[in-house]
Amino acid sequence: MELVCILEKATIDPNRPLTLPGTMQCPGGHLEYGESFAECARREVLEETGLEVGNFKFLVATNDVFSEGKHYITIFVACSIVGENKEPKVCRSI
Repeated sequence: MELVCILEKATIDPNRPLTLPGTMQCPGGHLEYGESFAECARREVLEETGLEVGNFKFLVATNDVFSEGKHYITIFVACSIVGENKEPKVCRSI
């Protein structure tokens, strides 16, 4: 199975918080009401990379509590590129 994890090195994506220079991050975002993990992963990867993905596999969930009073449950999902496009869209570099 071809797993896809798109890493963005020091990029600015208008849909994501600013990453720090030299750091990497995977596509992701908030789960919409009633959305499955796979539906959310499909939507977020398409929005942020332009890639169509499928063959989803749950990896792990983390319990993330931040000092500013935020509490997130982060779901990590593996998937394969299923669309014809195999290259992610380019984000603007810092």
